[in-house]
Amino acid sequence: MNYDKLTQKKKELDIFRPLPRELVNNLDDWFRVELTYTSNAIEGNTLTRRETAVVIEKGITVGGRCCITKFAFLFTQISCNTDRYWHSNGCKFI
Repeated sequence: MNYDKLTQKKKELDIFRPLPRELVNNLDDWFRVELTYTSNAIEGNTLTRRETAVVIEKGITVGGRCCITKFAFLFTQISCNTDRYWHSNGCKFI
């Protein structure tokens, strides 16, 4: 497989490193909601992205939703936090 195009794109992105802390935090928040929403939607969860953000950011369940939904979110968040822990301690996946 030829990775030349991908390698070139990575070099273009590396020019902007290190990213500003505010941007990193913003991206982290966005990905946390998006990945949680997508992961739970694949499993059949019917919450919207907005409802997903409320559960994550405020820690409250959305009216009329069962507790299982909250547990699914918690497991996804544990996974996201574990990935961030490994990355912040020097483990690089890419």
